[in-house]
Amino acid sequence: MGDVILSGDEEVGVSPNIPTVGDTRSVFPEGSGFVITGLRQKIAVLGRNLVVGWAGGCSIAHTIIKDLRDRNSKTSPLTNDRLRSFFNDWEGEVKGQPVAFCGYLIDPNSLVAFNSAFNTEEVKFETELFGNICLLGSELATDNLRERLQSIQKLLEMRNEQGMMPSPVEVAVIFALQTSGVLLEYEMRSHQSLLNYFGGGYEVSSLGQRGFSKLNGVT
Repeated sequence: MGDVILSGDEEVGVSPNIPTVGDTRSVFPEGSGFVITGLRQKIAVLGRNLVVGWAGGCSIAHTIIKDLRDRNSKTSPLTNDRLRSFFNDWEGEVKGQPVAFCGYLIDPNSLVAFNSAFNTEEVKFETELFGNICLLGSELATDNLRERLQSIQKLLEMRNEQGMMPSPVEVAVIFALQTSGVLLEYEMRSHQSLLNYFGGGYEVSSLGQRGFSKLNGVT
């Protein structure tokens, strides 16, 4: 899952609209200083074998992801070792810009979770409901989101009707959609996630028989 909020220094006369509250001046009045600056998709499917999410500097993130996409398509598909080498090679090029990545790679027959952060830190923890979680973003955003995720004790149970049994992928997508719904309800009710610079909408990616893909029409 990935949110769509971008944040940064306020520009006079600029106030983007977001789906949950409309004009962001309803949350950040003029003179707030550091505000929501726009919306951007932060999950990229780079092939059937590779999906990556990012947080931090938009420009440097897109540059690195473009290079990663080229590496994965122009040669044989990336392996875990080559992916690690890729991020190590970029360490000297980032030069103080905060940016972080996490995702999944099929290498070649196993599923590998990966993460890499430059000039920032990822947050890792475990919950009984969701299992292992890796969060990317500012400390303010990740602290608040971690608190929200840890507060979700239960999601709606699925009923198997007429003997139909949902696949693990379907279960994961349903969990992701329910979780995004809980987070968006919290956002519309209190605006707290926006004040902590995350939310605005959520993307969901999953792994199916044909590889990684994003769920369309639900951002």
